[in-house]
This record gives sequence, C-alpha cells and structure tokens, in this order.
Amino acid sequence: MRPADSTVSVVMVMANALYRQGLSMLLESGGDATIVAQADTCELAIDAMAQFAPDVVIVETDHSRPEGEIDDIVACVAASPDSGIIVLGDSLDTGAILALFDAGVRGYVLKENQAETLIDAIRAVAQGRFVLDTHVIGGLLETVREMRDKLESCCPGERGSVLTERQHELLAMVAEGLTNRQIAAELGISESTVKNHLHQVFSKLGVTSRSQAISVGVRLGIVRP
Repeated sequence: MRPADSTVSVVMVMANALYRQGLSMLLESGGDATIVAQADTCELAIDAMAQFAPDVVIVETDHSRPEGEIDDIVACVAASPDSGIIVLGDSLDTGAILALFDAGVRGYVLKENQAETLIDAIRAVAQGRFVLDTHVIGGLLETVREMRDKLESCCPGERGSVLTERQHELLAMVAEGLTNRQIAAELGISESTVKNHLHQVFSKLGVTSRSQAISVGVRLGIVRP
C-alpha cells in the first residue's frame, strides 16, 4: 500500500489518443499522478506494465468487442498483479460490471464524471481499496436484492427437507457451538462420520462453512436462532 501523500504511477490504456492525452495532462497537473506509459490497447500496454509495475492502470472499455474486455483485464492483471485496475466506462449493466470485478478490476468509474472523481478513484485504488461509481451502486444493490428474493422464494422448505433426520440433528448441534469431536461423543459415532455428514449438509444447503450453514438453517427454520 502506498503512502497517502505520494504520487501514484499510472498506465493509461485508451483507444482515443486525444482523449487519453488530455486526461493525462489533467491528472498530472494536480500532482496526484504520474503517467508512466500510454497505449491504445491492453495488448500494447503489457510490456509497459511489466516494466513499470504501475500503482494503477486505467483501462477504457471497448464496446466493439465486449467479450474481449474480460480477456484484456485478465491479461493486465497477469502482467502486473500488484497494480490496481480501474475501468473507465459508460455502461450501467450490472452483470457486465460484476464480471469486470470478477476478472480483477478494483475500480469502475463512468466517463461522464469530472476528472476529480477519477483522481479520487486512482488515489483510493492505489491505497488498496475498491471503488464503484455512485451511479452504479443502486443498480447493483437492486441486483443483490433480486437474487436474495429469488433464493428466499424458491421453495424455501425444499433445501431443508432434503436433509435427513440425523443431518438435522447435526446441524442443530453445530448451531449450539459443538465441535465435531463433541458431536461424535454425543451421538456415539466416529468423528470422521460427523465430518462426512456435515459435508453432505453443506452440499445440500449450498454453503461452504459452519457459519453459513447456521445462517441458512436459521432462515429456513431448520435451527433456532
């Protein structure tokens, strides 16, 4: 993580040379950033990224090849894994934005913003934080709500009903805070059998940890809160 008052090194990847150069001048004029390299495409920026290991890489989205954008991001992350990638775009498509973050992006800023917004994002990403444009947050929250509602309305009793009586019993004991060894002693079975049962419980509930299993169990009414 860079000191908050240090200059941030930046590689800019934008197809429009005039726009790129103008934005570079704005960023450097405030003393917050130093543009160490510029390129038209991610492919052309790879060598510069490997050479300079910049704090931040700003990548403008290319609507002519939307599927290739993810490949470009992955390539940038591979070339300079310690760099924070900021995508400068104009899409409000929550699915596409989530895909970018999954690919390794740490910031997403809409092009319509003032330069100060991008400068703030550069500083934040250089400090190791994630940045999401305020105009996008509402849409993402709505997507999360829709996903939650679908999960809760999709026959909520079915996931719990697929558990056997013994698995219900084990989950209740997990919710009480008992360890695998304590559960095994309580039920008179081996600890490995307990582990096997819990693995099946996790799989049926679609979770990967004890805390998640308890949380889902509470929502489904399988265990008491």
